[in-house]
Amino acid sequence: MLGFGVTRRDFYLGTALLFVLISAANALAFALLTQLEQLTEEWFIDTYMFNALWLGIDGFWVDLFSFFVMQLLVFFIGASIATIYMRWRMPGMLVFWSSLALAIIGAVTIITFTSSWPAVAIWFGAQGIGGIFAWLLLPAAVAGFGGFLALRRATPKN
Repeated sequence: MLGFGVTRRDFYLGTALLFVLISAANALAFALLTQLEQLTEEWFIDTYMFNALWLGIDGFWVDLFSFFVMQLLVFFIGASIATIYMRWRMPGMLVFWSSLALAIIGAVTIITFTSSWPAVAIWFGAQGIGGIFAWLLLPAAVAGFGGFLALRRATPKN
């Protein structure tokens, strides 16, 4: 039990719901502002604020989805890393960051030694903007679920 009679499960589920609601609200605002920016031809002064990189290319729904997924990913990864720190402190952070670095280096090494970079580029190109962001929902879900599992057994601190 946490303060005010809230269980860890309730706390995490409430936080996850808040992450989804904030991501949805911000995504709607940013996607509308991207469309407004295009409609006004870059705010009437040829200045970009929201219409950068992939935004505005595939329309409102892809912009909405990409903003939503980006925010959700950042929220859940941030919460998961904070949870790792709160649960295992510095040893947990060392294991997490070392494991992540080894996984990235291992993937890059395998792709490089098998000369698969062109295939990787073709695969990413074939996914499209919406597809790339759909794939990014997987690490968001893993981070969200992993954070929940780690927080379940965390020791309360004063």
